[in-house]
Amino acid sequence: MWIRIRGLSVVLLLLTITGCADLAGSPSPSPSPAEWLLERITTLDGVISADASPSDEYLTVSIARDADDPTVLAVARSAAAWADEANWPGSVTLTRASTGLDPETDMTPLSPWTQDIYPGDPAEIEADLTLVLALEKLPDVASAHISAEGWPSVQLTSLDTFASTFRTLSALPQFAKGAAYSYVGELPTLHVVHIPERMSTEAIEAVIRIAVENPEAEVELQSLTSEGNRWPELWVAHLTEEQRARVDAQLRDPALADADPEGYSIPFQLSVLGPNGPELSWGTFGDVPDTSS
Repeated sequence: MWIRIRGLSVVLLLLTITGCADLAGSPSPSPSPAEWLLERITTLDGVISADASPSDEYLTVSIARDADDPTVLAVARSAAAWADEANWPGSVTLTRASTGLDPETDMTPLSPWTQDIYPGDPAEIEADLTLVLALEKLPDVASAHISAEGWPSVQLTSLDTFASTFRTLSALPQFAKGAAYSYVGELPTLHVVHIPERMSTEAIEAVIRIAVENPEAEVELQSLTSEGNRWPELWVAHLTEEQRARVDAQLRDPALADADPEGYSIPFQLSVLGPNGPELSWGTFGDVPDTSS
C-alpha cells in the first residue's frame, strides 16, 4: 500500500513538473492593437492618459496643460506613426486637459482644443494642430477644433470682444472658406456659421451686434448642413415685443441688401414668447425680395 501511494506521488510530481514546464514554455498572448498603442503612447512626454473605446472606434490622448507646442507635435507624430504601424482601425484624437471643475459654475470647463491626428495626411494634420495651438494662445478663444475637412470651429469667451475676435480670425488664411463661431456663456447665446461666399462680413457683424444688444436672446446663424453649404438663415429667439421691432428694423436696413455677395435674399426669423406660446415673424436682410421660391 505504501509503495503504491509512493508511486502515485511520484507520478503526480512528474505530471506537475511537466505541466509547469509546458506553462513556462508557452508564449504569452499578443497584445491587442489598443493595448499595444496605449502602452507606447502613455510613455510619451506631455501625455497624462490615453483611453481606447471598447470597439476600437477611437483612441483619445489627454495632453498636459503645461506641454509646449514642440512636445504636443511630437506626441502627434509618434501616436499617428504607431497607429499606422498597428493598423489601428479607428481615429486618434489629442485633447488638451481642462482646468478641472469650476467652483462658480460647478461645471468642467471646455478643453482648450481637441484635434484628430489619425487617420489623415500627416502634413495637413500637423498644420491643423499647429493652428489650434496658436488659437489656444488668443485670450478670447475658449476652445478650438479643426475638422478632418479643414473646417475651423471656435468658442469664444466674451460677447463684448466677439466682433473683434471674429475679424481677427476670419482674416486668417485657414478661415478663408468659413468657420463656426460660438459664444461660451451659461447658455449658447450666439452661434454663427460664416461662409464668406454666402454672407458678407458686414452682415455677420450686424448679427453679432444683435446678440450684444440683446444678451438674453438666443441668436443663431446657420449656413451648414450635413450635406454641405447652404444659404444662411438667421434665428433670433427670446425677444420682447420691443426688441423684436427694433431687431426687425435693423435687419431690414437697406445697408444690408448686399448681405449675400451675389444679391440673393437671406431670411431671418424672430421669436417672441407670447401668452399662447412663441409668436414668429419673418423677413430678409436688407428687405431684399425673397428668392427662395
